[in-house]
Amino acid sequence: VSDKGRINLSEMAAEWTECVIPERAWVDFKEFSGVLPRVVITCENLGAYIDLPASESTLVIYSPGADTEAAVALLKMFPTAMWMHFGDLDPEGIDIAKRIAGEIGRDMKLLIPFFAEEYLDAAKPVETAWGEIPDIPLLMALKEKERRIFQEVFMLDGRLLEALEIMQV
Repeated sequence: VSDKGRINLSEMAAEWTECVIPERAWVDFKEFSGVLPRVVITCENLGAYIDLPASESTLVIYSPGADTEAAVALLKMFPTAMWMHFGDLDPEGIDIAKRIAGEIGRDMKLLIPFFAEEYLDAAKPVETAWGEIPDIPLLMALKEKERRIFQEVFMLDGRLLEALEIMQV
């Protein structure tokens, strides 16, 4: 809802599979109406954003790498929705999630599928040294091995939708 009227984002998403809203347009939004998302996922890579198998109660926000400003502003409009960050499991991805969490004043919750450890042996070397990380076994193993897992590997795993559903409970 804006001063110019209502825009039905659900219809737009149903027709085009996603809504591309220029920042100049959504900064004028006064509120969101209708059925609001229960879960909001910020996603740092475009391919994963486009293909993420999200349910109807989930809003996925493209947050391109370290350029989080627009995603943070939009995320703040859904203060009661559960938030998760889906990014690369590497130092940069964790830093992005930490930055978003700090800017929205929430605890960081990473979207790490239950099957992610199966990809540990195929993990790639890190380019940036690991810093401080949450006490999550997979992240600790990646840090110890100086490895990283790109989020795109999860996109081809048929269990991703199940993982998303489990994490949204």
